[in-house]
Amino acid sequence: MSTGLRFSSLVWVVGENHNIREVLELSSHRRLREQGGFLSNYSAITHPSGPNYRAMAAGRYWTQDERMDQQKPTFASQARLPVTVWKFRGWPARKHNPFYDLKTPYTPAEELDLETLPPRCVLYVGLDDENNGHDGSLDVADANFNALLDQLEASTWFNTPVDGLYPALFLTWDEAYRARTNQVFAAFLGRGVKPGSEAVQELNHFSFCRLCCENFGVSPLAHAAQAESIVGIWVEPPPEPPPPLYVL
Repeated sequence: MSTGLRFSSLVWVVGENHNIREVLELSSHRRLREQGGFLSNYSAITHPSGPNYRAMAAGRYWTQDERMDQQKPTFASQARLPVTVWKFRGWPARKHNPFYDLKTPYTPAEELDLETLPPRCVLYVGLDDENNGHDGSLDVADANFNALLDQLEASTWFNTPVDGLYPALFLTWDEAYRARTNQVFAAFLGRGVKPGSEAVQELNHFSFCRLCCENFGVSPLAHAAQAESIVGIWVEPPPEPPPPLYVL
């Protein structure tokens, strides 16, 4: 099943190395579950970090190496989308930036006014390892996610439709480090997402790649073509009104 068009732009942020049970009750994650669409059966693909980021961006990971430093197609490069990598709370490590790793052109931004973003783009939110849960505490990561949600909530850009579609935030974790399963938290937020909704089907990082490919008008890449679509959380367009009745 094709997901169709769901959002005008993508805001994408990733936490590091925690399974779903460790983060489910973070205040930012409760907020996402209440205000957005929760993917309750979502998993990472493999270990370690780098291959999971490549899976999300490209539909395959090629190697278990943390970095490839090779040009490979991503959903953004195939759709010729402008990509901004934002130093929100530090620069992401190179292995945590798939656009660097797979050589998709992007603009680095030390400071960013959300209102200057183009109407159709990808905003990759940078967190260094002290701020994404990798080395720093979950309390720090939670505060950073809440700060991002606050900025998006206050942003005209994030809350303005383009051809009937709104930007959407996707927040997930790269992998469930040292956990028995690789299930991680994942959720969408935006005016095109039904508040408090839940997608219960089995999903993974390839599903995210499939969604992005379909949303931005390119064929699903590699393993994303066989992945489950992300459905059940989107605001559907209102039905067309019935034609007027004429009395002769």
